[in-house]
Amino acid sequence: MKIFVSYSSKDSGDVEKIVTQLERAGYFVCNASHEFLGAPNLATVINQGLDEADIVLAFITDSYNNSSYASVEFSAVSLRLPKRLLAIVIGDAKIPSFMSGILYKRYDDFVSSIAEDIIFLLNNIDSEKKIHSVVSEQEIKLENENKYINDLKNALHNNRLTLVCGAGISISAGIPSWNTLLLSMLNKCVNTQYQFNVESAQNALPTSNIILGKYLKLMLGNEFESTLKECLYDQLGEDQTYYGKKVYKETPLIHELINLLRPKRNSGSVESVITFNFDSLIEDTLDKYGIENQAIYDEGMIVDSRYIPIYHVHGYLPQTGEIKAPNIVFSEEAYHTQFIDPYSWSNLVQLYKYMENTCLLLGLSITDPNLRRLLDISKRKNSSTKLRHYIIKKKPDISDDFMKTQMLLEEQDANSLGLNVFWIDDFEEIPNILDRIGK
Repeated sequence: MKIFVSYSSKDSGDVEKIVTQLERAGYFVCNASHEFLGAPNLATVINQGLDEADIVLAFITDSYNNSSYASVEFSAVSLRLPKRLLAIVIGDAKIPSFMSGILYKRYDDFVSSIAEDIIFLLNNIDSEKKIHSVVSEQEIKLENENKYINDLKNALHNNRLTLVCGAGISISAGIPSWNTLLLSMLNKCVNTQYQFNVESAQNALPTSNIILGKYLKLMLGNEFESTLKECLYDQLGEDQTYYGKKVYKETPLIHELINLLRPKRNSGSVESVITFNFDSLIEDTLDKYGIENQAIYDEGMIVDSRYIPIYHVHGYLPQTGEIKAPNIVFSEEAYHTQFIDPYSWSNLVQLYKYMENTCLLLGLSITDPNLRRLLDISKRKNSSTKLRHYIIKKKPDISDDFMKTQMLLEEQDANSLGLNVFWIDDFEEIPNILDRIGK
């Protein structure tokens, strides 16, 4: 029997001992790491190995999950030959979400009996699959979710949890989406009888929203910030206010977010919030419930340790009151400035939190080049093999034939930036996750 072995180079010492025992037992073992030298590309080596292999043996460790080469190798196997894959999971390493339907066995460490167990499993793999150890997608989700929540609970308990919030948080409360906000500003800018809407403008607008943002900022001139602020809060209801502020929709997501931010006696607190949103949703809602907070939106602002700091790294336009320098990152040149200035206060704040705390990304995609750069730096500087941060992502709304591939690619991309992925079927699952972290 020919075995194709997949593992991280950091585990090579332990794996090679197992390989030696397998070879002594009469198995022929090969791996892409040894064959890659001089090959035209990694895909050629992997595909050739898979074509010739009777079984693929993958050693899943924290180092493996943290390795780009190993994840590419494993994904190729899981997509092409899931029924011929045997995974050995070491310690509390997470099981990749795309590993469903695969035979696996978990060990606390690289114990000496692994080789003997592998030989037994290989000799009885067909019957073993009928008996036990085949992991289902739901089992992977629950196992990883429980592990992730425990990690986040520990970070909360140690006052080392940072929430990183994007547009998905504000949209649920009544703040317009980025596209809707841009179109609303465009309608005010061109001042025509015809009103643009999302559907009619999809083909007419620039492919990059940043380009449209640049145009709007130039056209509106000195009225840019006031127009942005007007459109930002325009969708909130006028019929109900408190202390002169329009009321947001308090959805289950907002409710649980505020509960998580509420300081808890003897159980730790959220250390900080980073938000890419201009609005004052979080501050206004915390104020409503008497939870002390402080918006930070400019260099040199001193953080009061009594308050929860909320860092507006793309600028701040609160519902009430005027800010002299809101530092709005809206147009193309503003994004360029933030990207090329490594010592800007917003970059330094983000990098510090990503390197020192455990972060949970909410309502965010990870397409922003500057965010990706900072996460990548943090991962490279962190010597630990464990992925320390978390992002909640909804499964793709596409056919089953493509969903597994897209999830695989998105999860590998997130892992490469130091992020573990909470996969959810529906956004309504997020409040429950936040509730479990806070308990």
